[in-house]
Amino acid sequence: MILAAKNLTFCFLLFLSSSLSAQQWTLDSCLAYATEHNKTLLSQQQNQLTASIDKKTAWAQFAPEVEFVAGLDCYWQIPIQAFPAELLGGEAGTFVAVPTGTPLMGNYGVQARMKLVDAQVWQNIKLSALRQQAAQNEFQSLHRLLFRNVNMAFLAVQQQQENLDIIRKRYDNCAEIHNLIAQQFDRGLTDKISLNQSESLLKEREENRSVAESALQNALLDLKFWMGYPLDSELSISGDKIFRPVEYTTFHTELLPDYDVQKSKVDVAKQQNKFAIAGLYPTLNLKSGYGQSGFGEKSGQFDWYTSGFVGISLSIPVFSPTKAYSAKRQKYLIKQAEYDFSAYLDEQQKEYLQKTVLLNDALKSLQIQQYNVRLAEENERLSRRKIEKGIIDMVQFKQIQQDLTRSQETLNDSQIKYLKQYVEIQYLQSNE
Repeated sequence: MILAAKNLTFCFLLFLSSSLSAQQWTLDSCLAYATEHNKTLLSQQQNQLTASIDKKTAWAQFAPEVEFVAGLDCYWQIPIQAFPAELLGGEAGTFVAVPTGTPLMGNYGVQARMKLVDAQVWQNIKLSALRQQAAQNEFQSLHRLLFRNVNMAFLAVQQQQENLDIIRKRYDNCAEIHNLIAQQFDRGLTDKISLNQSESLLKEREENRSVAESALQNALLDLKFWMGYPLDSELSISGDKIFRPVEYTTFHTELLPDYDVQKSKVDVAKQQNKFAIAGLYPTLNLKSGYGQSGFGEKSGQFDWYTSGFVGISLSIPVFSPTKAYSAKRQKYLIKQAEYDFSAYLDEQQKEYLQKTVLLNDALKSLQIQQYNVRLAEENERLSRRKIEKGIIDMVQFKQIQQDLTRSQETLNDSQIKYLKQYVEIQYLQSNE
C-alpha cells in the first residue's frame, strides 16, 4: 500500500514537471519571470534597501546617543600633584607634593549626547533622500533595460523558430525532389551524376537544418539568461508574434531610459555642494552625564562619589582650509555633472535618429528579401514540375536550390535586424 502511494506521488510530480516544461511562455510571462529571478535586478533591489537604511541613518543623527561607560585603573605609582605649601600652613613660595588618588580607582556611569543645531546634518538628510531616489531611478532604468533584453531575446527565439520551420519544410521538399530523381534514375531516365548531385543538395539542406537548430538553441539560452531561468531546463515559447506599430513622434528627452538616473547625478552633486558648505556653519550640541567614581586602597574597600552634569557645547569653525577647498571642489563637480548630462541627452538623441534610419533601411531590405524568397520558391516549384515530367537539368536545379538557401538566410538576417531596431526604438522612447 505504501509502495503504491509512493509510486502515485512520483507519477504526479513527474506529470507536474512535464506540464511546466511544456508550458507555452508568452512575452508577458517571460517578463514577469525575469522581474522576479534576474540576479542583476535582484542585486539592484538590495541597493534600494541600502539607500533606504542610509536615509534613516541620516535622520538618526538628531536622535540622542546614550552609552554606558565603566573603567577600573590600578596605579602602581600614584599620580602626584604639587600645591602651594602655604595652603597647608607651610612656608610661602614652596610647594607640597600631594598624591591625587589611591592605588585603585574606578568609575561607571551613563553619558548622553544630542545634536541641537547642525546644518551639515540637515544637508546630509536631504542628500540621503536624493541618493535613495537615485537608487530607485537606477532600479527602474535597469528594469527597463532588462525588459528590452528579454523582449529582444524573445523575438529572436520566435524568429529562429520560424526560420527552423521553414528550413525543415525546405528539407522535406528537397527530399521529395530527390526521391523523384531517384525514381527517374531507377527508370533509366537520368544518370548517376544527377542522382549524386541531388543527394549532395539534400545533405546541404540537412546541414542547414542542423545550423538552424543550433541557432535556435543559442537564442533560447540568451532568453533564459536574461530571464534568470535555469539554463539546463526546457523552455517553450509561444509562436504568436506581438508587434506594436512604431510611431515616429517628436523626440522627448524625458522618455529616455536613463533620463532620471543621469539627472539625479546633477541633483546629488548640487546637494553635496550644500553639504560641504554646511560644514563651515556653527554647531550646537546638548550633552549630559551621570556616574560614580570610586577610590580605594584594595579591592572591596572603595569609597564612591556621585557626579552628574548637563551642558551645551558650541563649535564655530574659524579656519579650515580643508573644508573650504572641499566646497570649492564641489562647484567643479556640479559643472562636470551638468556637462555629462547634456552630453548624454545629445548622444541619446543622435542614437534615436540613427535607429530610425536603420529601422527604415531594415524594413526596405526586409521587403526586398521577402520578394526574392517568393521568386526563389516559385523557381523551386517550376523546377519540380520539370523533374516530374522527366526534364532534369542539375546545373539549373542546383543553382535554384542555392539561390533559395541564400535568399532565405538573407531574409532571416533582415528580419532579425529589423526586430533589433524595432526593440531599440521602443526602448529609447517608450513610456512603459
